[in-house]
Amino acid sequence: MLKELLIVGSVLVVGAASVAAHPGGRGVHRRGERHQSLERIAERLELSPSQLDAVRALREGNRESRRALREQLKAAAVQYRDLRESDDPRATEALSRLRELREELMAERIAARADFEKILTPEQREKIEQRRRDR
Repeated sequence: MLKELLIVGSVLVVGAASVAAHPGGRGVHRRGERHQSLERIAERLELSPSQLDAVRALREGNRESRRALREQLKAAAVQYRDLRESDDPRATEALSRLRELREELMAERIAARADFEKILTPEQREKIEQRRRDR
């Protein structure tokens, strides 16, 4: 139980820190950072214009699904916290749901990463692997 509390607490703290760092929510600043990041990746990997278009399309295609999952995760975390604080026995079920959503979001991230890597050439994939090893 303590481990579960630490995990949920960590999620909530990270979420709160993210909100504090971007008080305006999805404003121009945040979108600009994301765009700059894609441009930086494109530059580092030397993506062709067609690859860059494919990566943008991939991101757009996944955006709504990820957003919906994040909202469900946020709501599930709040529900779990409320049930736990009130010593409601349904907190265990809420925690299970929270874990399921986390796993689903992680599976989506892994699938998106695989789709991204399919767009790359073998040399570009090797550059990514080299950066991972260098970390």
